[in-house]
Amino acid sequence: MTVDGDDNLWVANFGPLTVPPRELPINFANGRLSKLAGIDPARRPPGAQTGDPLSPDSGFTVPSAGSPVLLHNGDPLYGPGAPPSLAPMMRHTAAVVDRAGNIWSINNWKPLFAVDAGVDVAANPGGDGIVIFVGLASPPRAPPRAPRHADEHKRR
Repeated sequence: MTVDGDDNLWVANFGPLTVPPRELPINFANGRLSKLAGIDPARRPPGAQTGDPLSPDSGFTVPSAGSPVLLHNGDPLYGPGAPPSLAPMMRHTAAVVDRAGNIWSINNWKPLFAVDAGVDVAANPGGDGIVIFVGLASPPRAPPRAPRHADEHKRR
């Protein structure tokens, strides 16, 4: 979770579990980034309360446009001969807003639930991706500076 300069809370999350056909295990195929209203009423949209969703119902996602997700070597996400994965954004575990308002979200890919549950951890060690949503958030405000003492220069 992270907070932007407009006091909105951004949550990187797995999305709902989906159950594919019986031959495939349950998986987290719908990772998303969600935006929630913050605690400052002056910075919320009119009528919104703390915690109200401000993102689309789907959250902010990255569609594949019909192209399968490929690994760095060009293999399909689950290996040669495996069914294609069309969900490039999965198992988001963290989000950070940078000083320009970009949101960097950790995409811990490869969401085969049976593997993650301990069936074969070596076959699915997790992901190593980052998704950057350029300019989606309000840049964070600088924290207030502590007051300086008039006699600070004398103490040095």
